[in-house]
Amino acid sequence: MSNQEHCQKIAGYWMEKAEESLESARLEYSQGHFGFCINRLYYAAFYAVSAVLAARGLKYGKHAAVRASLHRDFVKKGIVSVEFGKLYDHLFYDRQEADYVAFVEFDQQVIKKEIEKVGEFLYAFCCILKQKRT
Repeated sequence: MSNQEHCQKIAGYWMEKAEESLESARLEYSQGHFGFCINRLYYAAFYAVSAVLAARGLKYGKHAAVRASLHRDFVKKGIVSVEFGKLYDHLFYDRQEADYVAFVEFDQQVIKKEIEKVGEFLYAFCCILKQKRT
């Protein structure tokens, strides 16, 4: 297996994890588990960015590095919208609160909209990934 084929296989794995995480977020939302939903939404976005980075032969060991790459390599270059960068940042901070702050509450209607936006985010990164393959 060539290095490029290996990178594509890893990219496919991360994109599959992104889609699974979004589906898990929908399930958590339907059960009223909003903190867990936020966690899964963040990871859906994180895995989608990681998939495209993997396809490019890049791997970062820290969440902050993936976030920085999103802004530097995708938002600033106009590959994805500024709104996607803001969404990612919002999810990044909300996930921290959901995972580490006691008694934090999230607005159900905001989360419902975020589920839709993360679906759009994943679609955008799937398109970028497909472009990389062609």
